[in-house]
Amino acid sequence: IADICTGCGAYALALAAHLPEAKVWAVDISAEALALAERNAQQLQLASRLTFCQGDLLAPLLEAGLAFDLIVSNPPYIPSMDLPTLPPQVRREPAIALDGGADGLYFYRRLAADSGKLLKNNALLLMEHGYDQAAEIAAIMRKAGFSLLEIIEDYGGHQRGSLFRWQ
Repeated sequence: IADICTGCGAYALALAAHLPEAKVWAVDISAEALALAERNAQQLQLASRLTFCQGDLLAPLLEAGLAFDLIVSNPPYIPSMDLPTLPPQVRREPAIALDGGADGLYFYRRLAADSGKLLKNNALLLMEHGYDQAAEIAAIMRKAGFSLLEIIEDYGGHQRGSLFRWQ
């Protein structure tokens, strides 16, 4: 399992805790985020079950020639022009963790282009996204060879995640 844009490591740590046989790689471009994720893993006594990699999205995993059954990601997805309008508590997050480019879909395009190189046949890709981005992300992923399996709603009924299968 790979967690791309791991941040504090929430997804990677939850998966490691609930899937004790899984090997989990946590990737983030931010050294500070990875340090926090590693501290969280140590506190939860999961550090020995994870591999932390600093790098840009999938680059460290591609360089290592790894293959995965599941990739999860919560990439930055807020359109750049919307950043100043975010609530103060959200704006406290580093901009690099929020800014998804002009339309908020920059990182999804990059994940679509390269994640198939890391996924085994019939492997899964699960991504969190903005409440109004599911249709556009599904179109991006379809063009890259993925099949949409499910759109996941939050407790408020908003579309907040999408699950895809690689070929």
